[in-house]
Amino acid sequence: MINVGMTIREMVSMAANTNSPDLYERIIKALEEATGNIKKLVACNGVAHRGQFWDNKISAIKCVRLATGWGLKDAKDWVEEFQYHSKTMFTGPLDPAVADKLCEELKKMDCSCWTTNA
Repeated sequence: MINVGMTIREMVSMAANTNSPDLYERIIKALEEATGNIKKLVACNGVAHRGQFWDNKISAIKCVRLATGWGLKDAKDWVEEFQYHSKTMFTGPLDPAVADKLCEELKKMDCSCWTTNA
């Protein structure tokens, strides 16, 4: 591990004051890795039974709401986006255990999903 001689407070301040979104993300990601605070995203790009034939929509919305803390509208929009439009949808950063559990639950509902590092 490289010791750059900066405190976490200094690194967060530097990230907040940068004009480069790429540099900001790189600094925050380095901080998360250094502190062991790594997050995961859940990605979902479809269901086995599209449209009205998929009867797990309400259950999927409930799972997404519980895992992410989103409201009903946001969770419903997210689920419908991959269900009807075949788009790959990503959640926001989640704790690894929460992301893995959400992905596991969605897979039980015939969703094609996976986790990836944030």
